[in-house]
Amino acid sequence: MTRQRCPILADIMLALGALLVALAGCGSASTTTSITARPTPSPTLDPQSHVFLTILHTDYQLGLYHDENVEMTICGVPQGGVGYFKAPVAGKQSAMQQYCLQPYTAIKNDAQALFEHLSAVTPPARWQSVDAEFKQAAQATITYSNKVLAAINAGNVSQFEATFPEFGTVWGMYCDPLAQIDPGLPLDDILGTPKGGICGT
Repeated sequence: MTRQRCPILADIMLALGALLVALAGCGSASTTTSITARPTPSPTLDPQSHVFLTILHTDYQLGLYHDENVEMTICGVPQGGVGYFKAPVAGKQSAMQQYCLQPYTAIKNDAQALFEHLSAVTPPARWQSVDAEFKQAAQATITYSNKVLAAINAGNVSQFEATFPEFGTVWGMYCDPLAQIDPGLPLDDILGTPKGGICGT
């Protein structure tokens, strides 16, 4: 007796074969995906550079640079802002106290913080000269601020105005070290703003 072929069983076997091929293909695609996954990018700045830039960001940009702008807006030395220079001659003495005492006290404190914090760390080798220039500028700012504050506290208008020519010289000392820094990502925007103002753009 001749055995007849079962068409249903044959169809089932063909379907199972197709399913196995499809599963094998999925496994292969999964393996390929895991091999070609992109690695997490590593930081571009070494720890020393990061610490150095963080000090400049905190003590220079958020401190000195910010308070310099406050001084020029409120006190107005030496450009002639809304404070001291708007006061009548008879009111200059009180205007020094009202508009200039607080900004210059803040500037002095900022400069002291910058100098102390930079002195407490070792700068990156590539920025050793930059570190020295920042410290020199901070010391000059402290000396200048002491002169200004002494005149304000003494109520001496002529002594106060005699300090005006030093303003540009002292703040200009920050321009060269700022121009030398090229930190790269992700901190390339930290020192962008301070290059404006007295240093130009």
